[in-house]
Amino acid sequence: SLPAVVPKPCPVPIFPEGVSSNCADKTIGTFCWTYCQMGYQGSPALYECMLTAATDTLPAMLELSAVAAMTTCVPDGGGTRRLGLGPGLSSSSIRPAAAAVPLPGSNGGGRALQGGGGHCDADEEAVGLTGVSI
Repeated sequence: SLPAVVPKPCPVPIFPEGVSSNCADKTIGTFCWTYCQMGYQGSPALYECMLTAATDTLPAMLELSAVAAMTTCVPDGGGTRRLGLGPGLSSSSIRPAAAAVPLPGSNGGGRALQGGGGHCDADEEAVGLTGVSI
């Protein structure tokens, strides 16, 4: 019997200090992210596992390639993880995803978590729950 055919993953490059990724075991055509480790701040970056073009001296190879700018992380001095806003984003462009998120079993019957205020409808009990801000 023949062995099973499995796709070969892209090799994960060695990223600069302070940069982590979820790029292990990515196969051709898949994407992953790099991001700053705890204690560093910077913008995340999207990578794609792709096949490079062959040249006269080198065969085609699998590699992780940055789709746009690479992640650069600098120490933040505060011990927190912060993600910068990506290209083309500003704090004013970030909005709640929806005005009201239906709760399970509500069937549109008025049970919803309201966006912006982050509260439950008055007819819902929140016994044993701690407050959450959205």
